[in-house]
Amino acid sequence: TMILSLDVSSKCTGWAIYDMEGLLVDYGSFRPASLLDFLDNISKLLLRDVSSVICEQIFCGINKNTFKLLAKYQGIVELACLQHSIQVQYLSAIQWRAVLGWPRLKRAEAKKKAIVTVKELYDIVANDDQAEAVCLGLAYFKCKENT
Repeated sequence: TMILSLDVSSKCTGWAIYDMEGLLVDYGSFRPASLLDFLDNISKLLLRDVSSVICEQIFCGINKNTFKLLAKYQGIVELACLQHSIQVQYLSAIQWRAVLGWPRLKRAEAKKKAIVTVKELYDIVANDDQAEAVCLGLAYFKCKENT
């Protein structure tokens, strides 16, 4: 079984799939053209033997229209997971970045740090959405180690 980490954003959603030992299996991103397209992409990812989903919590301090869209995307993730009996867990950006030792980095700095981290750990050239999904998964497994 696999763990799926999602960095959902209004334009491009990054994802990473880990095995249960915390090894990165695959990663990528998609740019949904519609809510149905978002659902289709999420559903395809869930069919990859996913048993748990880790999502970045929506940040409330953003543009109202962006917040509404992200809330819809989060609802789609919740519903798709419910249909497959998959649990969803959330970490805020502040939480997962702190777990990785990046407390209080500004958004742009954190995105750069994620890209560098993924390059250093996996020798992968990832975009910022992919890199943040990979790092969100890393933080999830670090949290599991400490419990």
